[in-house]
Amino acid sequence: MSLRIARLTAAFVALLALGGCAAAPPQQHLPDLSFSQFPPYRLNVGRVEVVSEFQSSNRPPHIEGMMPMSPEAAVKHWVQQRLAPMGTTGAVRIIIKDGSVVEVPLHIDKSLTGLFKKEQSEQYDAHLELVIQVLDERNLPQSEIVARSARSRSVAEGTTLNDRDKIWYGMVEDMMVDLNRQLDGLIPQYLGPHLMR
Repeated sequence: MSLRIARLTAAFVALLALGGCAAAPPQQHLPDLSFSQFPPYRLNVGRVEVVSEFQSSNRPPHIEGMMPMSPEAAVKHWVQQRLAPMGTTGAVRIIIKDGSVVEVPLHIDKSLTGLFKKEQSEQYDAHLELVIQVLDERNLPQSEIVARSARSRSVAEGTTLNDRDKIWYGMVEDMMVDLNRQLDGLIPQYLGPHLMR
Protein backbone atom coordinates (compact mmCIF):
# COMPACT_ATOMS: atom_id res chain seq x y z
CA MET A 1 0.00 0.00 0.00
CA SER A 2 2.76 2.45 0.91
CA LEU A 3 4.64 1.58 -2.31
CA ARG A 4 1.53 2.42 -4.35
CA ILE A 5 1.13 5.75 -2.53
CA ALA A 6 4.81 6.53 -3.07
CA ARG A 7 4.47 5.84 -6.80
CA LEU A 8 1.34 8.00 -7.07
CA THR A 9 3.07 10.79 -5.18
CA ALA A 10 6.12 10.57 -7.47
CA ALA A 11 3.89 10.66 -10.56
CA PHE A 12 2.00 13.68 -9.21
CA VAL A 13 5.25 15.55 -8.46
CA ALA A 14 6.53 14.76 -11.97
CA LEU A 15 3.31 16.11 -13.50
CA LEU A 16 3.60 19.30 -11.47
CA ALA A 17 7.20 19.74 -12.59
CA LEU A 18 6.22 19.25 -16.24
CA GLY A 19 3.34 21.69 -15.84
CA GLY A 20 5.68 24.29 -14.33
CA CYS A 21 8.11 23.92 -17.23
CA ALA A 22 5.34 24.27 -19.80
CA ALA A 23 4.01 27.44 -18.15
CA ALA A 24 7.35 29.30 -18.28
CA PRO A 25 7.64 31.42 -21.45
CA PRO A 26 10.74 30.78 -23.55
CA GLN A 27 13.63 33.21 -23.14
CA GLN A 28 13.28 35.98 -25.73
CA HIS A 29 16.29 37.56 -27.41
CA LEU A 30 15.56 40.91 -29.03
CA PRO A 31 18.14 42.43 -31.39
CA ASP A 32 20.55 45.06 -30.12
CA LEU A 33 19.56 48.60 -31.05
CA SER A 34 22.64 49.72 -32.97
CA PHE A 35 23.68 52.86 -34.83
CA SER A 36 27.27 51.71 -35.34
CA GLN A 37 26.69 51.69 -39.11
CA PHE A 38 26.66 55.50 -38.94
CA PRO A 39 29.86 57.50 -38.34
CA PRO A 40 29.94 59.30 -34.98
CA TYR A 41 29.87 63.07 -34.86
CA ARG A 42 33.27 64.29 -33.65
CA LEU A 43 32.45 67.27 -31.44
CA ASN A 44 34.85 69.99 -30.35
CA VAL A 45 33.79 69.71 -26.69
CA GLY A 46 35.29 68.17 -23.59
CA ARG A 47 32.29 66.05 -22.58
CA VAL A 48 28.85 64.78 -23.54
CA GLU A 49 26.16 64.57 -20.87
CA VAL A 50 22.58 63.29 -20.83
CA VAL A 51 19.98 64.93 -18.59
CA SER A 52 16.50 63.44 -18.31
CA GLU A 53 13.79 65.95 -17.45
CA PHE A 54 11.17 63.26 -18.03
CA GLN A 55 10.44 61.28 -14.87
CA SER A 56 8.21 58.23 -15.27
CA SER A 57 5.75 57.59 -12.46
CA ASN A 58 6.16 53.83 -13.07
CA ARG A 59 2.45 53.58 -12.36
CA PRO A 60 -0.40 52.92 -14.81
CA PRO A 61 -0.95 54.10 -17.43
CA HIS A 62 2.86 54.49 -17.78
CA ILE A 63 4.69 51.32 -18.87
CA GLU A 64 8.25 52.57 -19.54
CA GLY A 65 9.63 50.48 -16.68
CA MET A 66 8.13 47.28 -18.13
CA MET A 67 9.69 47.68 -21.58
CA PRO A 68 12.73 45.73 -22.80
CA MET A 69 14.21 49.12 -23.79
CA SER A 70 12.61 52.39 -22.73
CA PRO A 71 12.81 55.50 -24.95
CA GLU A 72 15.18 57.08 -22.38
CA ALA A 73 17.53 54.08 -22.48
CA ALA A 74 17.44 54.12 -26.30
CA VAL A 75 18.48 57.80 -26.39
CA LYS A 76 21.42 57.08 -24.07
CA HIS A 77 22.43 54.19 -26.33
CA TRP A 78 22.26 56.49 -29.39
CA VAL A 79 24.37 59.14 -27.65
CA GLN A 80 27.12 56.61 -26.86
CA GLN A 81 27.31 55.53 -30.49
CA ARG A 82 26.82 58.81 -32.36
CA LEU A 83 28.34 61.64 -30.29
CA ALA A 84 32.09 61.66 -29.61
CA PRO A 85 33.66 64.49 -27.53
CA MET A 86 37.07 65.27 -29.07
CA GLY A 87 37.83 68.70 -27.58
CA THR A 88 39.02 69.97 -24.21
CA THR A 89 36.42 72.51 -23.05
CA GLY A 90 32.67 72.95 -23.21
CA ALA A 91 30.05 70.25 -23.47
CA VAL A 92 27.18 68.85 -25.45
CA ARG A 93 24.10 68.33 -23.31
CA ILE A 94 21.28 66.06 -24.43
CA ILE A 95 18.05 66.85 -22.55
CA ILE A 96 15.32 64.20 -22.69
CA LYS A 97 12.14 66.26 -22.45
CA ASP A 98 9.71 63.38 -23.00
CA GLY A 99 10.15 59.62 -23.06
CA SER A 100 6.66 58.49 -22.17
CA VAL A 101 4.81 55.34 -23.19
CA VAL A 102 1.24 54.97 -21.93
CA GLU A 103 -1.29 52.18 -22.19
CA VAL A 104 -4.81 53.20 -23.24
CA PRO A 105 -7.60 50.59 -22.74
CA LEU A 106 -9.79 50.23 -25.82
CA HIS A 107 -13.51 49.49 -25.86
CA ILE A 108 -14.26 45.78 -26.21
CA ASP A 109 -17.65 44.43 -27.25
CA LYS A 110 -18.81 42.42 -24.23
CA SER A 111 -22.06 41.29 -25.81
CA LEU A 112 -22.68 37.76 -27.04
CA THR A 113 -21.40 38.63 -30.52
CA GLY A 114 -18.21 40.00 -28.96
CA LEU A 115 -17.33 36.52 -27.74
CA PHE A 116 -16.83 35.41 -31.33
CA LYS A 117 -14.40 38.10 -32.45
CA LYS A 118 -10.89 39.05 -31.46
CA GLU A 119 -10.67 42.78 -30.82
CA GLN A 120 -7.95 45.31 -30.18
CA SER A 121 -7.81 45.61 -26.39
CA GLU A 122 -5.06 48.18 -25.66
CA GLN A 123 -3.29 50.98 -27.46
CA TYR A 124 0.25 52.11 -26.65
CA ASP A 125 1.18 55.75 -27.27
CA ALA A 126 4.90 56.59 -27.20
CA HIS A 127 6.48 60.06 -27.34
CA LEU A 128 10.10 61.08 -27.49
CA GLU A 129 11.46 64.61 -27.46
CA LEU A 130 15.04 65.66 -26.96
CA VAL A 131 17.06 68.86 -27.06
CA ILE A 132 20.76 68.95 -27.92
CA GLN A 133 22.69 71.96 -26.65
CA VAL A 134 26.31 72.97 -27.15
CA LEU A 135 27.62 74.66 -23.98
CA ASP A 136 30.70 76.85 -23.71
CA GLU A 137 33.29 76.67 -20.92
CA ARG A 138 30.98 78.76 -18.70
CA ASN A 139 28.18 76.19 -19.26
CA LEU A 140 26.13 78.67 -21.30
CA PRO A 141 24.20 77.38 -24.36
CA GLN A 142 25.71 78.39 -27.71
CA SER A 143 23.56 76.33 -30.08
CA GLU A 144 20.45 74.21 -29.70
CA ILE A 145 18.40 71.77 -31.77
CA VAL A 146 15.15 69.91 -31.00
CA ALA A 147 13.94 66.56 -32.35
CA ARG A 148 10.63 64.75 -31.72
CA SER A 149 9.05 61.45 -32.66
CA ALA A 150 5.90 59.51 -31.71
CA ARG A 151 4.37 56.11 -32.40
CA SER A 152 1.06 54.39 -31.56
CA ARG A 153 0.27 50.69 -31.75
CA SER A 154 -2.72 48.64 -30.66
CA VAL A 155 -2.70 45.00 -29.62
CA ALA A 156 -5.35 42.31 -29.77
CA GLU A 157 -6.91 40.49 -26.83
CA GLY A 158 -4.73 37.68 -25.59
CA THR A 159 -1.44 39.10 -26.91
CA THR A 160 1.38 37.37 -25.02
CA LEU A 161 3.95 39.21 -22.92
CA ASN A 162 6.69 38.22 -25.36
CA ASP A 163 4.70 39.63 -28.28
CA ARG A 164 4.04 42.85 -26.35
CA ASP A 165 7.79 43.16 -25.70
CA LYS A 166 8.41 42.87 -29.45
CA ILE A 167 5.79 45.52 -30.19
CA TRP A 168 7.19 47.90 -27.55
CA TYR A 169 10.74 47.34 -28.76
CA GLY A 170 9.65 47.96 -32.35
CA MET A 171 7.97 51.24 -31.39
CA VAL A 172 11.12 52.51 -29.68
CA GLU A 173 13.30 51.33 -32.55
CA ASP A 174 11.08 53.14 -35.09
CA MET A 175 11.20 56.36 -33.05
CA MET A 176 14.98 56.18 -32.78
CA VAL A 177 15.41 55.55 -36.52
CA ASP A 178 13.20 58.61 -37.10
CA LEU A 179 15.17 60.75 -34.61
CA ASN A 180 18.49 59.58 -36.06
CA ARG A 181 17.34 60.68 -39.52
CA GLN A 182 16.17 64.06 -38.18
CA LEU A 183 19.41 64.65 -36.30
CA ASP A 184 21.54 63.70 -39.30
CA GLY A 185 19.97 66.72 -40.97
CA LEU A 186 19.97 69.08 -37.99
CA ILE A 187 23.43 68.46 -36.52
CA PRO A 188 25.49 69.45 -39.60
CA GLN A 189 23.16 72.38 -40.32
CA TYR A 190 22.98 73.94 -36.85
CA LEU A 191 25.94 72.50 -34.93
CA GLY A 192 28.39 72.60 -37.85
CA PRO A 193 30.82 75.08 -36.22
CA HIS A 194 31.25 72.65 -33.30
CA LEU A 195 32.13 69.64 -35.47
CA MET A 196 35.70 68.54 -36.00
CA ARG A 197 36.69 67.39 -39.47
